[in-house]
Amino acid sequence: MELTRPGSPTTPTTRAPAVYFNYGVALGEIRDVPGAINGLRAAIRLKPDFYPPYINLGSLLDAQGQGERAVREWMALVNFCP
Repeated sequence: MELTRPGSPTTPTTRAPAVYFNYGVALGEIRDVPGAINGLRAAIRLKPDFYPPYINLGSLLDAQGQGERAVREWMALVNFCP
């Protein structure tokens, strides 16, 4: 799957975290929680300094009654920030 248009100055891998983030958000909207979690975790794995997936993942976990896991995700972001 090509993630950029030919001739784009952006390589496919530079956009992949945003693609996985958006995919995770979309899956969360249709209540595919496992899929959403996987998409958000993939975005974090590919670009650990991309902050939105941590926030959304924590919120998703919190909404599922997994407050402790949510706090761990949010704390991972806090600990990552300078």
